[in-house]
Amino acid sequence: MSFEHVAWRPLPYSMGVPIGSDWQDKPADDPVFGLYRTCGFFSEGEIELLSSVARQFRGTWLEIGAHTGWCTSVLVGHQIEVVAVEPMFSAGGWEQRFRDNVGAPEGLVSPWGVTSETYFKCRTLGQSFDGCLIDGDHEAPAPLNDAKGCFERLNERGVIILHDFRGGPVWDATKWLIDQGMNFRLYPSVHMIAVCWRGEFDPPPDIQEGDVDWAKHWGLPEWMR
Repeated sequence: MSFEHVAWRPLPYSMGVPIGSDWQDKPADDPVFGLYRTCGFFSEGEIELLSSVARQFRGTWLEIGAHTGWCTSVLVGHQIEVVAVEPMFSAGGWEQRFRDNVGAPEGLVSPWGVTSETYFKCRTLGQSFDGCLIDGDHEAPAPLNDAKGCFERLNERGVIILHDFRGGPVWDATKWLIDQGMNFRLYPSVHMIAVCWRGEFDPPPDIQEGDVDWAKHWGLPEWMR
């Protein structure tokens, strides 16, 4: 792995917890990359959770919102094949940054420089996944559509992880998965993570990040806690 242009520091929302973000080699006013200088990665605690889940669901994963490969590298480290969907791959230099960061052997990672909507239209339901990570567009109706697309392609034993469980659109997507009969556990953390699964699974323990009651901090309804 590379990630030579990642900086770790507390962001305004993280209550003192260090968060990583890429593109520190670009100026803040860069019209393409400047915005992403403060686009937070999974925190260290969230990465530990992802790794714990990945150890139980090996095989092939779909990652929606691959960014520059932070979570992809974790999955690849467990010898998981990853279909990485990220529309910004079409921006000059972005996909190369992703490949440099991940350093994955050829054939283990399949980058798709399209939106998840386009990906789902391009791929038939014949392709299935052991795990799905949803961390793309958080505005409605994208999270719900992503959840539906992942659910349709999930193996009989599989897991769907939703990052940034802090707003209504991601809540709606998670509630839809629960209504389909999937098990659910919320992991209070800096960004909040929802884990939905079916089949045999031993959920990892809660994430410990700082002294903040994250569920209360983000004002989640009681059913989600």
